[in-house]
Amino acid sequence: HSLATEDEEAEGQSDADGPCSADVAVLRAVERRVAALSGTPPHGDEMPWAVHFTPLELLAEEDAEWNPPGSRVSLGLHVDTNNCRERRWLTFIVYLESTLPCHGGHTLFPLAKGAGKGPSSARRLLAAAKTLQAASLHHTGQARSPLQTDEVREAAELLLTQGERLATLAAEDMSEDGQFWDPAGCGLAVTPKQGSCVAFWTRSPSSGTIDPRSWHGGAAVRTMIKNSDDSQPTGGKWTLQKFREAPCSLLRNECCIEAFAQRHGSLVLPCSGGGVLFDLAAEEAVPEVPPAAAPALPATGGQEM
Repeated sequence: HSLATEDEEAEGQSDADGPCSADVAVLRAVERRVAALSGTPPHGDEMPWAVHFTPLELLAEEDAEWNPPGSRVSLGLHVDTNNCRERRWLTFIVYLESTLPCHGGHTLFPLAKGAGKGPSSARRLLAAAKTLQAASLHHTGQARSPLQTDEVREAAELLLTQGERLATLAAEDMSEDGQFWDPAGCGLAVTPKQGSCVAFWTRSPSSGTIDPRSWHGGAAVRTMIKNSDDSQPTGGKWTLQKFREAPCSLLRNECCIEAFAQRHGSLVLPCSGGGVLFDLAAEEAVPEVPPAAAPALPATGGQEM
């Protein structure tokens, strides 16, 4: 779906020396929608939009037996306060292209908890995430440091193992629902669908502290091919990411990041932004969906963000 309204597409006709007018119109439209949903206008203290591409890995069937594919979560898992961005509290990931579920590319939330009580494994995963955060780690790759304890390294490995399991199960799922919940009760994988968006809180709406359930990562995009194939598939996963951050001036003069995150711990729904009215359909409401992972938000009129 086009992310820009007709008016925005028309206003974006610029000269050849400037940036692509269509891209500018899309970014303006999405920026307005993100601001409306988060209830906070954009400001200069947060990073600009980040465009990320995950290339498609081609795996030869003939080589699979002696050269098995590597991890589906080779880039690791992280919380979005990574790289000293402590003021982040909410993230939006917009999918610019669709990816076949069997090719992977899911956005993985290994600790997201669905409806009902999770198993004992969920408690172990949550404890592992808290162990990493207690060691001031925001990425599983940081646990490989020789300065870290065995407990920290084991905690990171536990999260990665769950991420690998979730990515594998999601790639094998044929339901095409757009969301895959681990049958064990802990873990959510979101399939990239063009024009849709997933929003989640890095900081807990109840306490304002970093939510251990917000650990996440992107699964590899891959497909099997035959060496004899003349034509090979192309593609990958394109995403547009916006990390909402608390304004520095507000934190200096009024409150701490924890209090700010508590006050802004829910999406503003219904709301209008960028030419679209956002709301959640009653039949799509799922009880006990964790704040660490919100479903893609449908817009009225059959459009999506």
